[in-house]
Amino acid sequence: MRRIVYAGGSFLTTTEIAGTLMRLAVGVAVLGGTELVEVPVCVDADRTDTAQLVIGPGLPLLNLPVDWRGDEPDFTTENLMLQMRTSYPATGGNGDALPADSGAPWSADFDEW
Repeated sequence: MRRIVYAGGSFLTTTEIAGTLMRLAVGVAVLGGTELVEVPVCVDADRTDTAQLVIGPGLPLLNLPVDWRGDEPDFTTENLMLQMRTSYPATGGNGDALPADSGAPWSADFDEW
C-alpha cells in the first residue's frame, strides 16, 4: 500500500495504482497539460472509494510506503483505465518502452523525451 500526498492532504491506494498515477503524472507534465483523474482509494481495510485530482506540471505528488495489514484491494480494472489515457507513457504489452518509430504518442524511455 502507498500513501499519496497531494495538495495538503493524502490518501491511501494500492502500490499498483500509485505507480501508475506517478507515471501518468510524468506523462501529463511532459506533454505540457493538466488532467482530471479519478483514482481508487482505500478508506480502511474494508471500504474503498474514489478521489479526483488534477495532475500536471507544478502539481507535486509524493508517493510513500505505508504499513497495511491484510491484502491490498483489487484495483486492476481501475489501473488499466488509468493506463489507457493518451498521456500515459506508451509501452509494449510486457511493460517495455515502445521503439521511437512505433507510432505511439511518446516513449516511456526517459532518455527519449
